[in-house]
Amino acid sequence: MATYTIEYRMVLPDQQKVSYSLQFDEQTVQLLNPVSPELPEWTRLSFKQCSHCPLSADHHLFCPLAAHLVDLIRHFDGLMSYDSLELQVITEQRTISRNATVQEALGAYWDW
Repeated sequence: MATYTIEYRMVLPDQQKVSYSLQFDEQTVQLLNPVSPELPEWTRLSFKQCSHCPLSADHHLFCPLAAHLVDLIRHFDGLMSYDSLELQVITEQRTISRNATVQEALGAYWDW
């Protein structure tokens, strides 16, 4: 199985270094990272399920995306969305580096 990896490296305001890789199946784009065995309540599919989500809470106890993000989000528990950090996004094709806020680093869209 061919995979595609996106690595996020961050230096937090306290100089703690956080590295997180997302590994995808190249054919299905399915996220392959293991899920934490202890998931918080907010990861349950029935907890504010997205209106366009095709999954059923009868068959999926947890939101797959939320479950995969738990370990990453725990690093940012004590930070504010406007706190600055150093960010690197690394793929096979390129590396992008910039200073960003926590909100920008964790958001789906960055205004590069």
